[in-house]
Amino acid sequence: MVVGRDVVTPKLDKTYRKPIAFSVILHLLIVVAMLLGWETTADKTPISAPRHINAVVVEASSLPSEKRKVEEKKLKEKEAAEKQAAEKKAEAERRQREKEQRAIEKAAAEKKKELQRKEEARQKAESERLLKIKKDKEEKQRQADIAKKKELEQKESQRKEQLEKEKKAREAEKIAEQQKKKKLEQERQLEEAMRVAEQERLVRAAEQEEARRREQLERQQALSAQRQADASEVDRFMGLIKQRIEQKWHKPPNLDTGIQVVIRLSLAPTGELVRAEIAKKSGNSAFDQSALSAVYAVGRFPVPESSRVFEEKFRNFNLSFNPKD
Repeated sequence: MVVGRDVVTPKLDKTYRKPIAFSVILHLLIVVAMLLGWETTADKTPISAPRHINAVVVEASSLPSEKRKVEEKKLKEKEAAEKQAAEKKAEAERRQREKEQRAIEKAAAEKKKELQRKEEARQKAESERLLKIKKDKEEKQRQADIAKKKELEQKESQRKEQLEKEKKAREAEKIAEQQKKKKLEQERQLEEAMRVAEQERLVRAAEQEEARRREQLERQQALSAQRQADASEVDRFMGLIKQRIEQKWHKPPNLDTGIQVVIRLSLAPTGELVRAEIAKKSGNSAFDQSALSAVYAVGRFPVPESSRVFEEKFRNFNLSFNPKD
């Protein structure tokens, strides 16, 4: 028995069960035969033991002792194994505790270092803040000194300027007195010169007015001539354009003579047709479409060489057509 552990009830090993059962049965048969007066001279045919059983004569008195030894041996082996396992577990737990302790100590050391770094950083930041405050204060004082010095210099400059102005004013008064006398003489001379100049101006104005009237008349005559020339040029090229269209125009039959279509043309400076569209319909779609098709059939139209006339009259313009054309 082991103190501190549960009592283990010995169990019979399986290898002993069959021999023991055979022995018990054999003894019971002997007892029964003796009680019934069974002759010992009966058939003495030996009973063969099963092949799978090794017959061993076991005394009943020795069986419990052997079992006990085997059980005690197994118990001791089990206790030794449990003890060894317990020792291994204890060793593993000890190592784990040491590992955890080292980890805790390492973490504590890291935390201490981190706190130290933070404290150093805080002290550095505080030193920099105090240094910045000191520098800012010194800079403010320097700027104040500069501003004060500048203010004094400005006041001194203003005082000198004022003295200089007063001096110049006195000199100007003297000069003004002298000039006043001179001015009176100049005014008299000027009045005389102005009278003469006015007479001359009136003469020149009359001459200029006459020249302006002549120039205006010439411009009007030139403009009128240009307009007539432009109108003639426009009419000539409009006629050429319309003639080109009529040459390409295939009019539908049986048209009403009172209808009229207006086509809007857009040309390039080379006379190329850029776009054509119906600006005003006649009411007869076949007639309108035939006129538009004739315009596109021409493709390129004669235009004046003057870019001014082209831009004014031929860049975008309308042409009207009726069945009589």
